Amino acid sequence: MAIRTISTRMAIEGEAQYKQAISACNGELKTLKSSLALVESSFKGNANSMEALTEKGKVLAEMSAQQGTKVQELRKALENAQEHQKKYSDAAAEAGQKVAEYS
Repeated sequence: MAIRTISTRMAIEGEAQYKQAISACNGELKTLKSSLALVESSFKGNANSMEALTEKGKVLAEMSAQQGTKVQELRKALENAQEHQKKYSDAAAEAGQKVAEYS
């Protein structure tokens, strides 16, 4: 007796671009984290000076902006996934109706 296996694989369009954008954001965040560590180490003895706090603030602002970009990319990916999921569920429902009609 043969066992029949049916499998389905779903791929969302734009996944490669999403992964590339998130990877770029993560790389930039790593770089900014290193910059922050450099600023902190360069002002080690004078960490609360105006110059040190200004430099640290600049790096933190850049990190915040980069995290905002990452959130936007994640939001776009979520919207894309939801849109495609709706299309796939509509197509599955339509196929189910056709199968029911022929049964």
